[in-house]
Amino acid sequence: MLFTRREKWKKAVARELESRLGDRVFLHFEYQLVRLFDYEAQDHYDVPNPVVKILLPKMHYRPEERGKVIRKAWVGLYQLTSLAMFDKYVDFIDTYAAISEDEKEALLKEITEEEDTVMLAQHIKEKGIQEGVILGREEGVILGRQEGVVMGRQEGIRAMVMNASRQGLPEDMIARIAGLDVASVKKILNHEKVDIPLDKLGLDS
Repeated sequence: MLFTRREKWKKAVARELESRLGDRVFLHFEYQLVRLFDYEAQDHYDVPNPVVKILLPKMHYRPEERGKVIRKAWVGLYQLTSLAMFDKYVDFIDTYAAISEDEKEALLKEITEEEDTVMLAQHIKEKGIQEGVILGREEGVILGRQEGVVMGRQEGIRAMVMNASRQGLPEDMIARIAGLDVASVKKILNHEKVDIPLDKLGLDS
Protein backbone atom coordinates (compact mmCIF):
# COMPACT_ATOMS: atom_id res chain seq x y z
CA MET A 1 0.00 0.00 0.00
CA LEU A 2 1.34 3.39 -0.96
CA PHE A 3 0.14 6.43 0.99
CA THR A 4 0.97 9.94 -0.16
CA ARG A 5 -0.93 12.12 2.30
CA ARG A 6 1.21 14.45 4.37
CA GLU A 7 -0.73 14.20 7.63
CA LYS A 8 0.79 12.08 10.37
CA TRP A 9 -0.45 8.54 10.47
CA LYS A 10 -3.33 8.24 12.92
CA LYS A 11 -4.43 4.63 12.91
CA ALA A 12 -3.20 1.16 12.11
CA VAL A 13 -4.11 -0.54 8.86
CA ALA A 14 -4.50 -4.26 8.29
CA ARG A 15 -1.39 -5.45 6.48
CA GLU A 16 -2.53 -8.90 5.38
CA LEU A 17 -5.53 -10.72 3.99
CA GLU A 18 -6.20 -14.39 4.49
CA SER A 19 -8.91 -16.69 3.23
CA ARG A 20 -9.28 -20.10 4.89
CA LEU A 21 -11.73 -22.90 5.33
CA GLY A 22 -11.23 -24.80 8.55
CA ASP A 23 -7.53 -25.37 8.94
CA ARG A 24 -6.79 -24.93 5.24
CA VAL A 25 -5.47 -21.59 3.90
CA PHE A 26 -6.61 -20.81 0.35
CA LEU A 27 -5.19 -17.31 0.07
CA HIS A 28 -2.62 -15.39 2.05
CA PHE A 29 -1.66 -11.87 0.95
CA GLU A 30 0.52 -9.36 2.78
CA TYR A 31 0.79 -5.62 2.15
CA GLN A 32 3.99 -3.65 2.24
CA LEU A 33 3.05 -0.38 3.91
CA VAL A 34 4.80 2.63 2.38
CA ARG A 35 4.16 6.08 3.85
CA LEU A 36 6.05 8.46 1.63
CA PHE A 37 6.14 11.29 4.13
CA ASP A 38 8.23 9.08 6.41
CA TYR A 39 11.04 9.19 3.82
CA GLU A 40 13.48 12.07 3.41
CA ALA A 41 13.53 13.36 -0.17
CA GLN A 42 17.23 14.26 0.02
CA ASP A 43 18.13 10.63 0.71
CA HIS A 44 16.64 9.65 -2.65
CA TYR A 45 18.12 12.27 -4.99
CA ASP A 46 20.57 9.76 -6.49
CA VAL A 47 18.30 6.69 -6.61
CA PRO A 48 18.24 5.60 -10.30
CA ASN A 49 14.53 4.81 -10.38
CA PRO A 50 12.06 6.98 -12.36
CA VAL A 51 9.18 6.10 -10.02
CA VAL A 52 11.19 7.43 -7.08
CA LYS A 53 11.81 10.67 -9.00
CA ILE A 54 8.08 11.11 -9.65
CA LEU A 55 7.31 10.61 -5.95
CA LEU A 56 10.02 12.91 -4.56
CA PRO A 57 7.60 15.84 -3.98
CA LYS A 58 5.48 13.58 -1.77
CA MET A 59 8.38 12.76 0.54
CA HIS A 60 9.46 14.85 3.52
CA TYR A 61 11.60 17.93 2.99
CA ARG A 62 12.12 21.33 4.58
CA PRO A 63 10.25 24.27 2.99
CA GLU A 64 13.51 25.81 1.79
CA GLU A 65 14.33 22.58 -0.10
CA ARG A 66 11.15 22.67 -2.18
CA GLY A 67 12.73 24.11 -5.32
CA LYS A 68 15.60 21.63 -5.21
CA VAL A 69 13.24 18.67 -4.74
CA ILE A 70 11.21 19.64 -7.81
CA ARG A 71 14.35 20.20 -9.90
CA LYS A 72 15.77 16.84 -8.82
CA ALA A 73 12.49 15.16 -9.75
CA TRP A 74 12.40 16.78 -13.20
CA VAL A 75 16.06 16.14 -13.98
CA GLY A 76 16.02 12.56 -12.67
CA LEU A 77 12.95 11.61 -14.71
CA TYR A 78 14.43 13.28 -17.80
CA GLN A 79 17.71 11.39 -17.47
CA LEU A 80 16.19 8.00 -16.69
CA THR A 81 13.41 7.79 -19.30
CA SER A 82 12.71 8.44 -22.95
CA LEU A 83 11.20 11.77 -23.99
CA ALA A 84 7.86 10.07 -24.54
CA MET A 85 7.87 8.64 -21.02
CA PHE A 86 9.06 11.95 -19.59
CA ASP A 87 6.21 13.81 -21.29
CA LYS A 88 3.76 11.24 -19.98
CA TYR A 89 4.79 11.39 -16.33
CA VAL A 90 6.30 14.84 -15.69
CA ASP A 91 2.81 16.21 -15.05
CA PHE A 92 2.56 13.86 -12.06
CA ILE A 93 5.53 15.66 -10.51
CA ASP A 94 3.88 19.05 -11.05
CA THR A 95 0.61 17.77 -9.59
CA TYR A 96 2.21 16.12 -6.56
CA ALA A 97 4.20 19.29 -5.88
CA ALA A 98 1.13 21.51 -6.46
CA ILE A 99 3.44 23.86 -8.36
CA SER A 100 2.08 27.21 -9.55
CA GLU A 101 2.84 28.65 -13.00
CA ASP A 102 4.93 31.47 -11.49
CA GLU A 103 6.95 29.00 -9.43
CA LYS A 104 7.42 26.76 -12.46
CA GLU A 105 8.70 29.67 -14.56
CA ALA A 106 11.19 30.61 -11.85
CA LEU A 107 12.49 27.04 -11.61
CA LEU A 108 12.75 26.74 -15.41
CA LYS A 109 14.81 29.94 -15.46
CA GLU A 110 17.17 28.43 -12.88
CA ILE A 111 17.77 25.20 -14.78
CA THR A 112 18.13 27.12 -18.06
CA GLU A 113 21.23 28.74 -16.56
CA GLU A 114 22.85 25.35 -15.86
CA GLU A 115 24.80 23.75 -18.69
CA ASP A 116 23.65 20.19 -17.96
CA THR A 117 19.94 21.06 -17.65
CA VAL A 118 19.36 23.72 -20.31
CA MET A 119 18.01 21.15 -22.78
CA LEU A 120 15.55 19.90 -20.16
CA ALA A 121 14.29 23.43 -19.54
CA GLN A 122 13.85 23.99 -23.27
CA HIS A 123 11.96 20.71 -23.66
CA ILE A 124 9.58 21.54 -20.79
CA LYS A 125 8.91 24.97 -22.28
CA GLU A 126 8.22 23.55 -25.76
CA LYS A 127 5.99 20.89 -24.22
CA GLY A 128 4.01 23.64 -22.52
CA ILE A 129 3.69 25.54 -25.80
CA GLN A 130 2.45 22.44 -27.62
CA GLU A 131 -0.06 21.61 -24.90
CA GLY A 132 -1.28 25.21 -24.92
CA VAL A 133 -1.86 25.08 -28.67
CA ILE A 134 -3.77 21.80 -28.39
CA LEU A 135 -5.90 23.13 -25.54
CA GLY A 136 -6.61 26.32 -27.43
CA ARG A 137 -7.74 24.43 -30.50
CA GLU A 138 -10.00 22.23 -28.44
CA GLU A 139 -11.64 25.32 -26.95
CA GLY A 140 -11.86 27.05 -30.31
CA VAL A 141 -9.34 29.71 -29.34
CA ILE A 142 -6.77 30.90 -31.85
CA LEU A 143 -3.45 31.00 -30.06
CA GLY A 144 -0.30 32.79 -31.09
CA ARG A 145 1.53 29.55 -31.75
CA GLN A 146 4.11 31.11 -34.05
CA GLU A 147 4.97 33.71 -31.41
CA GLY A 148 5.30 31.04 -28.73
CA VAL A 149 7.58 28.89 -30.88
CA VAL A 150 9.72 31.90 -31.82
CA MET A 151 10.15 32.89 -28.16
CA GLY A 152 11.04 29.34 -27.16
CA ARG A 153 13.65 28.94 -29.88
CA GLN A 154 15.12 32.36 -29.20
CA GLU A 155 15.59 31.42 -25.56
CA GLY A 156 17.23 28.17 -26.65
CA ILE A 157 19.74 30.00 -28.86
CA ARG A 158 20.51 32.52 -26.10
CA ALA A 159 21.11 29.69 -23.64
CA MET A 160 23.39 27.92 -26.14
CA VAL A 161 25.44 31.09 -26.67
CA MET A 162 25.82 31.65 -22.91
CA ASN A 163 26.84 28.03 -22.30
CA ALA A 164 29.34 28.06 -25.16
CA SER A 165 30.90 31.22 -23.73
CA ARG A 166 31.18 29.61 -20.27
CA GLN A 167 33.07 26.76 -21.90
CA GLY A 168 35.61 29.23 -23.24
CA LEU A 169 34.70 29.21 -26.95
CA PRO A 170 35.64 32.42 -28.81
CA GLU A 171 32.83 34.70 -29.95
CA ASP A 172 33.46 34.14 -33.67
CA MET A 173 33.18 30.37 -33.25
CA ILE A 174 30.00 30.75 -31.18
CA ALA A 175 28.58 32.95 -33.95
CA ARG A 176 29.24 30.25 -36.56
CA ILE A 177 27.69 27.54 -34.41
CA ALA A 178 24.60 29.62 -33.64
CA GLY A 179 24.27 30.97 -37.18
CA LEU A 180 24.50 34.56 -35.94
CA ASP A 181 26.82 37.48 -36.51
CA VAL A 182 29.44 38.33 -33.91
CA ALA A 183 27.64 41.55 -32.97
CA SER A 184 24.50 39.60 -32.03
CA VAL A 185 26.56 37.17 -29.96
CA LYS A 186 28.16 40.09 -28.10
CA LYS A 187 24.71 41.53 -27.35
CA ILE A 188 23.47 38.19 -26.00
CA LEU A 189 26.53 37.85 -23.77
CA ASN A 190 25.91 41.40 -22.51
CA HIS A 191 22.26 40.50 -21.81
CA GLU A 192 21.05 42.98 -24.42
CA LYS A 193 17.95 42.50 -26.55
CA VAL A 194 18.60 40.76 -29.88
CA ASP A 195 16.05 40.16 -32.62
CA ILE A 196 17.09 36.82 -34.08
CA PRO A 197 15.91 36.42 -37.71
CA LEU A 198 13.24 33.77 -38.29
CA ASP A 199 15.44 31.86 -40.73
CA LYS A 200 18.03 31.43 -37.96
CA LEU A 201 15.29 29.87 -35.82
CA GLY A 202 14.38 27.34 -38.49
CA LEU A 203 11.13 29.19 -39.28
CA ASP A 204 9.84 30.75 -42.47
CA SER A 205 9.28 34.46 -42.46
